[in-house]
Amino acid sequence: MTSTEVRVDKIEVALYEFITSTNKAFLNMERETAVLKAEMKEFKNEMKDFKDEMKEFKDEMLEFKVEMKEFKNEMLEFKDEMKDFKSEMLEFKNEMKDFKSEMQDFKDEMRQVVARLDKSIATANKQMGELSNRLGTIVEDIVIPNIPMVFMQLTGNVHPLKVYARHWISNINNPSDRREFDAIAFNHTHFLVNETKSKPSVAYINEFIEKLNDIYFFYPEHRDKILIPLFSSTYLDESITNYLTRKKIFAMAMAEDTMKLINADKVQLPQ
Repeated sequence: MTSTEVRVDKIEVALYEFITSTNKAFLNMERETAVLKAEMKEFKNEMKDFKDEMKEFKDEMLEFKVEMKEFKNEMLEFKDEMKDFKSEMLEFKNEMKDFKSEMQDFKDEMRQVVARLDKSIATANKQMGELSNRLGTIVEDIVIPNIPMVFMQLTGNVHPLKVYARHWISNINNPSDRREFDAIAFNHTHFLVNETKSKPSVAYINEFIEKLNDIYFFYPEHRDKILIPLFSSTYLDESITNYLTRKKIFAMAMAEDTMKLINADKVQLPQ
């Protein structure tokens, strides 16, 4: 074999090896390219997902920003409302202070009014008491002139020996026990005791009965005489008259122009 052929063979071998290694390189490069392409596609998809997520995040942040702006506006409005409320509360506090002061003045005025009213009531009560006493005295003044007439009517036209009005006398067993009897009249056989009231009541009648039970401790000299109990007023209603009748007490009241007995036909004197 010639040297030329040897060289040609070497070149062919080298060329073959170059082509073979080149093919291997291309194959490796194609495989790597395919892997890179797949990776790039996956990366592209991931980037798309990331981009979508970023867009969604951006939208959420934009919405959050809007909400925060609204919240800020609401807080600003709330702050203004609180400022107005604080002003109103301060105004209310001042009004309450004025009201408290006015109430204190009113309370002081009412104390003065009550004090004046109490004084007026006390004066009125005193005047009413005086008026009641005067009224009682007036009624007694009306009754007393009729005592002799009633005495004669009940004793068979026998005149009384004595008639006493507003007679004060002491208990024979207890001189400090002094009582007033509105009117008494007596003769040798009868002893009349009169009680006069401007406003008659059952309670007054019962008090009169108690006075009659003790009468002879004050007038022992009349013990053996016939007792004539008489209860008088300008007006006696039916219930009072009936009560007096049941208690065997004569009742005298105002008639047309004078006073007269109104239950003489129902009450009998002891014989």
